[in-house]
Amino acid sequence: MLSLKPFKIGLIFGHITAGDGNDKYIYARVEEIFRKDESREVILKGNHLNNCFVLDEINWKTNGKDTYTIFPILKRISEYCIDKITPFEYTFG
Repeated sequence: MLSLKPFKIGLIFGHITAGDGNDKYIYARVEEIFRKDESREVILKGNHLNNCFVLDEINWKTNGKDTYTIFPILKRISEYCIDKITPFEYTFG
């Protein structure tokens, strides 16, 4: 998959990645992005499709001008998974 969800916060543009299929990570399914008040923090909202994964870390990179890419990386916590849509909200910044 390629990048998803372009967003604009002030004059800063960015996108959430779902990876390009060439790395070893599993990414959170982010569906909405909000800026937290007037801070530089953003809130990532979405849904996990099962109970096997939790947030491990959020990485980011910039093009050095006006675009950030956010990588919400998950880690597997169980081999036995129950298919259950579970909302999440992660704050980053």
